[in-house]
Amino acid sequence: MGIFDLFKKKEEKRIIYPTFSKGFHGDDFLIQFSSSLLKDCSHFVETGSAEATTLSFVSKNNPHLSLISCEADEVVYRHAIKQVEGLTNVDLRNQLSPEFVYKLTSENPAIVNGKVFFWLDAHGYGFKWPLLEEVDFILNKYPQSFIFIDDFKVPGQPQFGYDVYEEQECSLDYLEPALRKYNNLKIYFPKYSEKTSEYHPLRGWVLITQLSHPVLENLPEDIFEYTQGGK
Repeated sequence: MGIFDLFKKKEEKRIIYPTFSKGFHGDDFLIQFSSSLLKDCSHFVETGSAEATTLSFVSKNNPHLSLISCEADEVVYRHAIKQVEGLTNVDLRNQLSPEFVYKLTSENPAIVNGKVFFWLDAHGYGFKWPLLEEVDFILNKYPQSFIFIDDFKVPGQPQFGYDVYEEQECSLDYLEPALRKYNNLKIYFPKYSEKTSEYHPLRGWVLITQLSHPVLENLPEDIFEYTQGGK
């Protein structure tokens, strides 16, 4: 068994959900916040493209970006590739996410020199998550990156849903072995309660970065910077 086999999903039939017009769960707060950072990035890198709703949405609204994404499930991948047909700035691959992230860096070493927006969503049910290893790798190799993680537990904000599978919780505690290696991290969470999505309940997310940015120095009132022990 190879190292990437540890992250393979157990055999089960994946549900293919409808593709909507808005990405990021249709969360208008997250869309506006992410858009303010995406405009200064060179690449959008996504793990777990699923039906490619977010991928196609970001592509259409940010033609200056190079977008690279992966989907491990072959059936879902075949559906997703149809959704991005004709989007010339999109490279969608049928790969496991850790293999995808590592190969991306070796194939294109110069990518680490630009500002890269990561949207990490390759965590769910039925497999060992690669998220901890991916975050550690990205923080080490991509110091000029914005790392967004979907379905994340938001401290003190129980209105946001998040993923849990077996002993794995999508949270700061889960990422602590990677985060503690870096003393210059800035961590941001949402704190709004209004549900703006027409098709999805509130889902938590986190932004982890080593960068400074004007938007982060003047945060919207619905976003807070996390400090150890609370807000």
